[in-house]
Amino acid sequence: MKKITLLFIMALGIFASCVPYPEENPDPIPPVSSMFLLKTIQSNLDGTTLEQQYTYSDSKIVKVEASNGIKRVFTYNELDQISKIDVYNGTLLKETNEYVYDISENLISLLKIDRVSLIGTKWVYVHNANGTISYQKFSGDDLSQTNLVLTGELSSTKVVETITDPVTTDVTINTTVFAFDLKKNPFMNVVGYDKIFFADLRICLNMSNNILTQTSQTDDNEAVLDYTNDYVTYTNNGFPFKANVKQGGEIVATINYFY
Repeated sequence: MKKITLLFIMALGIFASCVPYPEENPDPIPPVSSMFLLKTIQSNLDGTTLEQQYTYSDSKIVKVEASNGIKRVFTYNELDQISKIDVYNGTLLKETNEYVYDISENLISLLKIDRVSLIGTKWVYVHNANGTISYQKFSGDDLSQTNLVLTGELSSTKVVETITDPVTTDVTINTTVFAFDLKKNPFMNVVGYDKIFFADLRICLNMSNNILTQTSQTDDNEAVLDYTNDYVTYTNNGFPFKANVKQGGEIVATINYFY
C-alpha cells in the first residue's frame, strides 16, 4: 500500500483548550488566529494508531512527539525562521535538517543528514518571478552532496520532477497534481512554517487550504489517484476536525484533529 501523505502531519498547536469545535457546536466561534493543532490521532485500517502531540512557545513550534517514539525538535534563528529540525528515535539522534534563507526570507536550501548512515541529501531552491519554485536535489554523504538526483518545479497545484538516468540519459518525468478544499489549513498560524512546508515533501505551493486528492502520473502514462482526504467534519471556524483517508475507494485511515 502506498504511503499516505497527510500534508506533513507534524501539525502544530498552542497551549489552548484541547476541546474541539465541530461545526454543530453552538459555543462562541474562536478567532482564527487562536487556532493551533494540539494533537492528531490517526487510526489505521490494520488496527494500529499513531498519536502526535505538539508543543509550542507562543506561536513557534518547539517539538512534535509521536507515539511511535519519533520526536522532532525545532530551532528558530533570530529572524523567527525555522533553521533546524532534529529528528530523534527515542534518545538517538536519527536525522538533522538545516534550512537556509536568502535576504528576502525565501528558503534557498535544505540539507538533510541521516546521522546513522551519514547519507546526505540537499535541495537547492530558486524562487521564480511567476510564483513557482524550481529546485535541484543532490545526494552524497554528510560532508558533500554533489550527485544530481533530479530537478523539479513546484506550482500552486502540482509538482513536476525530471529524472535523467546517468548511464542511458533516459528522462523520466513524474507529475503529481493536487486538489484542495476551501477551508483553513491547521498550519496557517505557525511562525515560519509557511517558508518551509513544501521542502522535502513533494507537495505543491498551497498551505492555505487542505488536500482533497493527490494524483500521480509518469511520463504520458495514465494518471493514478493516490489517495483522497474526505473531511467529514470541520470546526465551526473552518479547520479540519475529522478526515477519512481513502485509497481505491476504501477508508484506510481516520484522522481526528484536536485544537
